[in-house]
Amino acid sequence: MKNLVILGAGTAGTMMANHLARKLSKKEWEITIVDQHKTHYYQPGFLFLPFDIYKTSQVKKKGANLFPKR
Repeated sequence: MKNLVILGAGTAGTMMANHLARKLSKKEWEITIVDQHKTHYYQPGFLFLPFDIYKTSQVKKKGANLFPKR
């Protein structure tokens, strides 16, 4: 079994984990995501908070909910 480690669960790390989970064989690869925070902040959305276009709940998510189940 091969291991892939993704350092950082920001926007790029989350996108890469989800992309690779679909592309890599579950039998051959294990994906590990390492991040110091349990909460994921969608930082590009911060720009829209002062204008009430986004709400805080839309830019702040529990990190584990954004990753592939495997």
